Amino acid sequence: MTLADPPLRAILDDRGVFRRHAAAVLFLVVWTCAVAPGVIAVRDLTGPYDLDGFRDVAIAQAIRDGGSPFADPLYRGHSAWYPPLVPALTALVSLVTGAGVPASHVQAGSWFNALAPLAFFWCARTLVGVWPALAAACAFLLLPGRPPAWASATYSPWLFPAIFAQSGIYLGLAFWASTLERPTPSRIVFAGVILGLTLLAHSGGAALLAGTMMATSWFACWGNARISHRIATVAVPPVVALLVCLPFLAPLATQYSFHVLNRLPATWIDEARQPLAALGGLARPGAWLQLALVAVGLWWIRARVRPMAKVVLTAWFLVAMSLYAYSVLTQSRQWPALMPAYHFYFLLRAWKWLAFGCGVVAATEMAVARWNARGKRRIQKDTAQAVVVILFVAAVYPRYLGREAFREAPRIARQISLADERRLHDWIREHTHLDAVFLADDIDALTLVGPSGRAVVSVPPAFSNPYVDHRMRATARDRMVNALENGDVELLQALVGQFGVTHVLARNRTIDYLRQQTALVHEVSSAGSVVVFELRRRGAEAKPRS
Repeated sequence: MTLADPPLRAILDDRGVFRRHAAAVLFLVVWTCAVAPGVIAVRDLTGPYDLDGFRDVAIAQAIRDGGSPFADPLYRGHSAWYPPLVPALTALVSLVTGAGVPASHVQAGSWFNALAPLAFFWCARTLVGVWPALAAACAFLLLPGRPPAWASATYSPWLFPAIFAQSGIYLGLAFWASTLERPTPSRIVFAGVILGLTLLAHSGGAALLAGTMMATSWFACWGNARISHRIATVAVPPVVALLVCLPFLAPLATQYSFHVLNRLPATWIDEARQPLAALGGLARPGAWLQLALVAVGLWWIRARVRPMAKVVLTAWFLVAMSLYAYSVLTQSRQWPALMPAYHFYFLLRAWKWLAFGCGVVAATEMAVARWNARGKRRIQKDTAQAVVVILFVAAVYPRYLGREAFREAPRIARQISLADERRLHDWIREHTHLDAVFLADDIDALTLVGPSGRAVVSVPPAFSNPYVDHRMRATARDRMVNALENGDVELLQALVGQFGVTHVLARNRTIDYLRQQTALVHEVSSAGSVVVFELRRRGAEAKPRS
């Protein structure tokens, strides 16, 4: 076969298969290289390393045991406040594979989260084209340097809902841009379904997607004289999303009227992502080069991107910035809180990487044009784009491999899994009823009891149901411990009856006090520095879990 042969010429021609799909193939290679370290890092782990992971395992374990995904597994009798889609997927993986829920949570995360960079590439390709999408997606994957393992707007093998929900955000933005250009009833309805599923994954991402959809729908309908079309484009997606999420939202409305009593889950502060700290990042090496390429990318978008895609990109930035600013302000004001501000900070970074990718393409095109204008050997733009991306990936990939998600986080997870106290997970599941309620320290309640599928009196306020008064439950926990230590039977029975407590998980000096109260409790198990006691109650004889 020679260069003159038609099949080979078709492959090498600008309209050939290789030319048309080279960027996508190259991205899949980079994507594989980025995901592989994550899969390897968690392949032998049996549990999470972070408190968020233990919360999600607790929800998943309750679902796996036959509980409702719309019930709070930690506080008996209360409704679920955290979006249940990710824990439900973990429970499904456990059911299908037969693996334990904690191990399923960790092992599935590296694969579920791999969808996010694919979705980002597709979103960027839809909005700005394939070569800018390649540069943007490579920056999305590799350029954040060494972020925390829970940080979104990149890939992490750890199944944090905010990271997983990126798939819905980017697919939703891409699909919505296409829907605005070619609106049909089925497309508008499906956009609402994507929005609803994103909300069931994580409400922060859903807020961005909903705001962008609402803002851009007005632009799309501006020149349309049909009132029915305007109403459908604006109103149908949120109505459909509401119907998708109704089983989750309805109990929150009927039981709590969405009245928040514990603001900490929505106002927790990540100091490194506060405005002043974020501006301090400009002192890092390469920060100004990134900003310069972002500026060039915005110029390129203004000149080269189709109008509706520009509208979506503008709305994405404005909505994310508004949500970030509002969330920062709610940290110090008694305004209705939405979400910790860092979630929207990371979604702004995703927009930044998209503009950065356009800047890389624009700079490469200008360099190629200058080279070719000198009359020397001509360089194809696509070839130059591919070379730039390959050199960029080669330069930053070694630093990528040193991320916390691949090194420090697995080490912590192994230490936690090997701790003697972890043996209580199996004991609790095998020797207590599904409706058992444990009195324990907040951290032990979240990390030892909750993942075993049992309810507790109190967990750390940042992980506690925002519609339940955490201070009241924490006070009741302390009063019960004092009543046990002092033998105050009357107070103990009143509080035990209120929360349905059946067991006590004790540490340190509390163990010695409880061992003296044989009329109230008896020791049933121990592991490491933790001892489990069962309350003696008339007619409440403990039976093994079936």
